[in-house]
Amino acid sequence: MDFSAEARTLANRCEPLINDLARKITEVGFRDIPAYQSLPRDMREVEIAATVRHGLRFFLQTVNGERVPDPYRFYRERAAQRAEEGMPLHVLLRSYLTNRDMLWRALREVARPGEESALLELADLLFATQAALVGDVTETYTAEKTSRTHELRERQRSLIADLLTGTPAAPGQVDSLGLTGQIMVVVAPPRAHTTAVDTHRAARRLQTALERATGHRAIVHTDHHATHLLLALPGKPPGDPASTVHRVLTEEHGAPSRAARATAPGVMDIHRAATTAREVLRLVTLLDRAPGLYRLDDVLLEYHLNHPDDTGPLLRSLLTPVTADPALAETLRLYISHQQDRRAVARILGLHPNTVDNRIRRIGQHLGTDLTSPYGYALALAALTA
Repeated sequence: MDFSAEARTLANRCEPLINDLARKITEVGFRDIPAYQSLPRDMREVEIAATVRHGLRFFLQTVNGERVPDPYRFYRERAAQRAEEGMPLHVLLRSYLTNRDMLWRALREVARPGEESALLELADLLFATQAALVGDVTETYTAEKTSRTHELRERQRSLIADLLTGTPAAPGQVDSLGLTGQIMVVVAPPRAHTTAVDTHRAARRLQTALERATGHRAIVHTDHHATHLLLALPGKPPGDPASTVHRVLTEEHGAPSRAARATAPGVMDIHRAATTAREVLRLVTLLDRAPGLYRLDDVLLEYHLNHPDDTGPLLRSLLTPVTADPALAETLRLYISHQQDRRAVARILGLHPNTVDNRIRRIGQHLGTDLTSPYGYALALAALTA
């Protein structure tokens, strides 16, 4: 369409008002749209506002004769995203039509006497492009809702739920997840979300952040009980992936929080790792531990007291490097039996107390704890007893 110089002048008079007009449209124009106020705040104030600004600028580009390749691509992308997030189609379409109505009102407000003909030209443009816009948005939205992609996504969610609960899954099914090598299974408390859209968006943001930070495939599964993160660790990952995961969790939650992790040797071991991580998280929560990403070794004694059959072998393995050295093994046995009386141990062994102290320190290094602390002593006692 060719526009007169008067129509271009009138339209361009709105260009300095784009940001204010976009804010007015999202705050006032959409106020009466059903379900709009229940949408996540960042969707309303960032994404939808950006779509409104795009529409206003596209209108001005068209009036000024600028060629815009595939002008409705942005709207199709947004329509697919909204369909995935569960926004009702009528809400989406009404937001676009409200956008055009508010733009028409703005044009009328800035029009001056004698510009009636120019105003009619711009009205013709709004009506001429409206059908194409509504058609593209509706078609894309419907296609996304009914597409194989959506079905596969739901199927994948069900498959992940099965893996987390230990329900058998065929190897051919799990290959589609893209989880190769070892898998870090992280369990975090469930986030408080008011709507399904909010929950879905939070999970998608977390998954994207994890994949960007680690460079590996990540899957986030959220339900009412917990948030499960599955992170592929193919080969030997550079750096400390656990530290990266905890940093991403902190950034996404907006504050440090507790979480737990365990490693699954393969996809079929996810259930066992998730069960361990959930129990570790339960323990650190009950013990009121500081925010952090915990593993079984961090609460091994507490876990053992709750599940002695599960951790007995692990506790015994802690002493392997100690029992390999007869001097350290005898020192530990006497240290435990004499209830940390290092002078008595030194007297029995014919050593200086400082030598006993050095041995106790070395044993603690093997066990990953301080044997002179109450916890370290209890852990050594449990391991020796096991």
